[in-house]
Amino acid sequence: MIYSDSRYATGRIFKAVDSRTAKAQITVTRIYPSLQEQYYTYVWKEGDRIDVIAQRLYSSSDKWHHIMDYNPEILDPSGIAPGTILRMPSD
Repeated sequence: MIYSDSRYATGRIFKAVDSRTAKAQITVTRIYPSLQEQYYTYVWKEGDRIDVIAQRLYSSSDKWHHIMDYNPEILDPSGIAPGTILRMPSD
């Protein structure tokens, strides 16, 4: 179940059926922001945490995924190396 406030709520839903077993798999893909949207850069420092950065910049630690949306090349938010330059949404 995807809730209306989920970051996947506006995603595209795909259903694939395995013809041998007739089992279906449902996948939701995210819609990432266009790089034409406004952003600024932030240099990641030792000890930074993405939820703390989101709280400081956007007044909500739950908005950490907005930062990840602008940086889809980062797969693990807990493994960001110091010195990494992140794109930060301007909103």
